[in-house]
Amino acid sequence: MLKIRFLRVFNGDSIVISLVSETGSEYTILIDGGIKAAYHEKGKKGKLIDGALKKFIAELKKAKKIVDLLILTHIDDDHIAGILEWFKNDPDAHLLVKEVWFNSGRLIAKYLRKDINPNLDHWIKTKKRKAKNTSIPQGIEFGKYIKSKGIWNQEIVVQGMKAIRAGATFQFLSPNDEKLKALLRNWRKKDSSLN
Repeated sequence: MLKIRFLRVFNGDSIVISLVSETGSEYTILIDGGIKAAYHEKGKKGKLIDGALKKFIAELKKAKKIVDLLILTHIDDDHIAGILEWFKNDPDAHLLVKEVWFNSGRLIAKYLRKDINPNLDHWIKTKKRKAKNTSIPQGIEFGKYIKSKGIWNQEIVVQGMKAIRAGATFQFLSPNDEKLKALLRNWRKKDSSLN
């Protein structure tokens, strides 16, 4: 049985897919995490209000379940920021995630057989602190976290590939090589340390 749930994340996407076998075992997939407010936001008088993503995580913890597969489709703020907020505020977040699919700049460069710049995983120094909210630095932060916690399989996701998880076959419709080349060019434009 397949269950699909869309989390209310205000902007962007966050989708939960549950694959339930005939024996009742459940395989949970989280696709994207919406904006920062999907995890929590400041309400009146500065009090933090739990968002749909944080409530979903609380449900998992209560049921003693995990996210078997976390898929980050791309690094736009409205897909990655909620997950980064979870990682920053929950010291046990990595214990709730078994595997991550994520195309980082480093993976794309390796796949396209480009020279990998050792500076790929460093922040761009700017005067404004808000620069961390742009997608490339968020992608770098996300990649560092999932790599350091050992939850990233570090395999590129490319159009036409297939993967099997919990008896289900995933066939990737995107990205193709041209989109990956464009993404890598964009990554390099926004992160001067890649040039």
